[in-house]
Amino acid sequence: MRKVMFVLGVLLAVSSVAAAQDSKFEVFAGYSYTYVSNSNATTASSQGGQGDVGFFPWKWAGIVGDVGGSVSTGFNLSNGTFISAPTTTYHYLFGPRVRVGIGRVEPFVQVLLGGINRSAVVAGGETTLFNAETVFGYSVGGGVDVKVVPHVSVRVAQISYVWASYPPVSGPNVTQNGFNLGAGIVIH
Repeated sequence: MRKVMFVLGVLLAVSSVAAAQDSKFEVFAGYSYTYVSNSNATTASSQGGQGDVGFFPWKWAGIVGDVGGSVSTGFNLSNGTFISAPTTTYHYLFGPRVRVGIGRVEPFVQVLLGGINRSAVVAGGETTLFNAETVFGYSVGGGVDVKVVPHVSVRVAQISYVWASYPPVSGPNVTQNGFNLGAGIVIH
Protein backbone atom coordinates (compact mmCIF):
# COMPACT_ATOMS: atom_id res chain seq x y z
CA MET A 1 0.00 0.00 0.00
CA ARG A 2 2.97 2.31 0.60
CA LYS A 3 3.91 1.95 -3.06
CA VAL A 4 0.44 3.11 -4.11
CA MET A 5 0.60 6.11 -1.78
CA PHE A 6 4.05 7.00 -3.18
CA VAL A 7 2.77 6.80 -6.78
CA LEU A 8 -0.27 8.91 -5.92
CA GLY A 9 2.02 11.51 -4.26
CA VAL A 10 4.19 11.67 -7.38
CA LEU A 11 1.07 12.04 -9.55
CA LEU A 12 -0.14 14.97 -7.43
CA ALA A 13 3.28 16.64 -7.61
CA VAL A 14 3.34 16.28 -11.40
CA SER A 15 -0.19 17.66 -11.57
CA SER A 16 0.91 20.93 -9.93
CA VAL A 17 3.45 21.47 -12.69
CA ALA A 18 0.93 20.50 -15.39
CA ALA A 19 -1.70 22.91 -14.06
CA ALA A 20 0.77 25.76 -13.76
CA GLN A 21 1.81 25.36 -17.40
CA ASP A 22 -1.78 25.07 -18.69
CA SER A 23 -0.66 22.01 -20.64
CA LYS A 24 -2.53 19.23 -22.35
CA PHE A 25 -1.96 16.96 -19.36
CA GLU A 26 -4.32 15.88 -16.62
CA VAL A 27 -3.63 13.94 -13.44
CA PHE A 28 -6.13 12.00 -11.34
CA ALA A 29 -5.77 10.57 -7.82
CA GLY A 30 -8.50 8.88 -5.84
CA TYR A 31 -10.16 5.99 -4.06
CA SER A 32 -11.18 2.73 -5.72
CA TYR A 33 -13.38 -0.24 -4.82
CA THR A 34 -13.24 -3.48 -6.83
CA TYR A 35 -15.63 -6.44 -6.80
CA VAL A 36 -14.69 -9.59 -8.73
CA SER A 37 -16.50 -12.79 -9.58
CA ASN A 38 -14.17 -15.67 -10.41
CA SER A 39 -14.66 -18.62 -12.76
CA ASN A 40 -14.14 -20.98 -9.79
CA ALA A 41 -17.42 -19.65 -8.24
CA THR A 42 -15.74 -17.39 -5.66
CA THR A 43 -16.18 -13.65 -5.19
CA ALA A 44 -13.99 -11.01 -3.56
CA SER A 45 -13.88 -7.29 -2.98
CA SER A 46 -10.98 -4.95 -2.35
CA GLN A 47 -10.35 -1.29 -1.57
CA GLY A 48 -7.42 0.93 -2.41
CA GLY A 49 -6.32 3.88 -4.48
CA GLN A 50 -5.56 4.67 -8.09
CA GLY A 51 -4.15 7.43 -10.16
CA ASP A 52 -3.73 8.23 -13.80
CA VAL A 53 -1.87 10.62 -16.02
CA GLY A 54 -3.35 11.61 -19.36
CA PHE A 55 -1.87 13.41 -22.36
CA PHE A 56 -4.42 14.97 -24.72
CA PRO A 57 -2.99 16.15 -28.04
CA TRP A 58 -6.62 16.82 -29.03
CA LYS A 59 -9.15 18.30 -26.62
CA TRP A 60 -11.42 15.27 -26.99
CA ALA A 61 -8.92 12.35 -27.21
CA GLY A 62 -5.70 11.25 -25.58
CA ILE A 63 -3.59 8.52 -24.04
CA VAL A 64 -3.88 7.55 -20.36
CA GLY A 65 -1.62 5.59 -18.01
CA ASP A 66 -3.42 4.27 -14.93
CA VAL A 67 -1.78 2.74 -11.83
CA GLY A 68 -3.29 1.61 -8.58
CA GLY A 69 -3.40 -0.91 -5.81
CA SER A 70 -5.93 -2.52 -3.53
CA VAL A 71 -6.14 -4.93 -0.61
CA SER A 72 -8.63 -7.76 -0.07
CA THR A 73 -9.03 -9.67 3.20
CA GLY A 74 -10.23 -12.86 1.53
CA PHE A 75 -12.93 -14.35 -0.68
CA ASN A 76 -16.39 -15.90 -0.47
CA LEU A 77 -17.16 -19.40 -1.68
CA SER A 78 -20.37 -20.04 -3.64
CA ASN A 79 -22.04 -21.37 -0.44
CA GLY A 80 -21.36 -18.05 1.34
CA THR A 81 -18.41 -19.24 3.44
CA PHE A 82 -15.71 -16.59 3.84
CA ILE A 83 -12.08 -17.74 3.48
CA SER A 84 -9.45 -15.48 5.03
CA ALA A 85 -6.69 -14.97 2.45
CA PRO A 86 -5.29 -11.41 2.47
CA THR A 87 -4.24 -10.36 -1.02
CA THR A 88 -2.68 -7.24 -2.51
CA THR A 89 -3.23 -6.36 -6.16
CA TYR A 90 -1.47 -3.69 -8.26
CA HIS A 91 -2.32 -2.69 -11.81
CA TYR A 92 -0.64 -0.64 -14.51
CA LEU A 93 -2.77 -0.10 -17.58
CA PHE A 94 -2.45 2.13 -20.65
CA GLY A 95 -4.72 3.12 -23.52
CA PRO A 96 -6.92 5.69 -25.24
CA ARG A 97 -9.51 7.92 -23.57
CA VAL A 98 -12.20 9.87 -25.41
CA ARG A 99 -13.95 12.70 -23.57
CA VAL A 100 -16.70 15.18 -24.32
CA GLY A 101 -17.00 18.56 -22.60
CA ILE A 102 -20.55 19.65 -21.78
CA GLY A 103 -20.07 22.90 -19.86
CA ARG A 104 -18.53 22.02 -16.51
CA VAL A 105 -19.36 18.30 -16.94
CA GLU A 106 -16.96 16.09 -18.89
CA PRO A 107 -17.93 12.43 -19.44
CA PHE A 108 -15.30 10.05 -20.86
CA VAL A 109 -14.82 6.46 -22.04
CA GLN A 110 -11.59 4.49 -22.15
CA VAL A 111 -10.04 1.11 -22.98
CA LEU A 112 -6.90 0.26 -20.99
CA LEU A 113 -4.57 -2.74 -21.38
CA GLY A 114 -1.57 -3.85 -19.34
CA GLY A 115 -0.43 -5.82 -16.33
CA ILE A 116 -2.13 -6.80 -13.10
CA ASN A 117 0.06 -8.08 -10.27
CA ARG A 118 -1.44 -10.07 -7.42
CA SER A 119 0.36 -11.28 -4.30
CA ALA A 120 0.22 -14.96 -3.35
CA VAL A 121 -3.19 -16.12 -2.13
CA VAL A 122 -2.66 -18.16 1.02
CA ALA A 123 -5.82 -19.51 2.66
CA GLY A 124 -5.79 -19.78 6.44
CA GLY A 125 -2.10 -18.84 6.52
CA GLU A 126 -1.18 -22.37 5.35
CA THR A 127 -2.43 -23.37 1.90
CA THR A 128 -1.11 -21.51 -1.16
CA LEU A 129 -3.91 -21.34 -3.71
CA PHE A 130 -2.19 -18.94 -6.13
CA ASN A 131 1.43 -17.88 -6.41
CA ALA A 132 2.34 -14.20 -6.74
CA GLU A 133 2.03 -13.35 -10.44
CA THR A 134 1.75 -10.59 -12.98
CA VAL A 135 -0.74 -11.32 -15.76
CA PHE A 136 -2.28 -9.50 -18.72
CA GLY A 137 -5.46 -7.63 -17.91
CA TYR A 138 -7.74 -5.01 -19.37
CA SER A 139 -10.29 -2.45 -18.26
CA VAL A 140 -13.15 -0.96 -20.26
CA GLY A 141 -15.23 1.84 -18.81
CA GLY A 142 -15.80 5.50 -18.32
CA GLY A 143 -16.60 8.23 -15.90
CA VAL A 144 -17.68 11.78 -15.28
CA ASP A 145 -15.52 14.73 -14.22
CA VAL A 146 -17.12 17.95 -12.96
CA LYS A 147 -15.02 21.12 -13.04
CA VAL A 148 -15.14 22.98 -9.70
CA VAL A 149 -12.52 25.69 -10.36
CA PRO A 150 -10.09 26.36 -13.22
CA HIS A 151 -7.64 23.44 -13.52
CA VAL A 152 -9.45 21.32 -10.89
CA SER A 153 -12.27 18.81 -11.35
CA VAL A 154 -13.90 16.19 -9.19
CA ARG A 155 -14.22 12.73 -10.70
CA VAL A 156 -17.64 11.98 -9.25
CA ALA A 157 -17.65 8.46 -10.70
CA GLN A 158 -15.45 6.16 -12.71
CA ILE A 159 -16.85 2.71 -13.49
CA SER A 160 -14.89 0.03 -15.32
CA TYR A 161 -15.23 -3.63 -16.21
CA VAL A 162 -11.92 -5.36 -15.33
CA TRP A 163 -10.71 -8.75 -16.61
CA ALA A 164 -7.68 -10.93 -15.69
CA SER A 165 -6.82 -14.65 -15.68
CA TYR A 166 -4.58 -16.27 -13.03
CA PRO A 167 -3.02 -19.74 -13.10
CA PRO A 168 -3.56 -21.52 -9.74
CA VAL A 169 -0.99 -23.81 -8.12
CA SER A 170 -2.95 -26.73 -9.62
CA GLY A 171 -5.92 -26.96 -11.98
CA PRO A 172 -7.21 -24.65 -14.72
CA ASN A 173 -6.74 -20.89 -14.86
CA VAL A 174 -9.17 -18.81 -12.84
CA THR A 175 -10.65 -15.91 -14.78
CA GLN A 176 -11.68 -12.80 -12.89
CA ASN A 177 -14.50 -10.59 -14.15
CA GLY A 178 -15.09 -7.56 -12.02
CA PHE A 179 -16.15 -3.98 -11.65
CA ASN A 180 -14.03 -1.15 -10.37
CA LEU A 181 -15.63 2.00 -8.94
CA GLY A 182 -13.55 5.10 -8.32
CA ALA A 183 -13.76 8.77 -7.40
CA GLY A 184 -11.25 11.53 -6.67
CA ILE A 185 -9.61 14.76 -7.80
CA VAL A 186 -8.41 15.69 -11.31
CA ILE A 187 -5.85 18.43 -11.97
CA HIS A 188 -5.72 19.78 -15.57
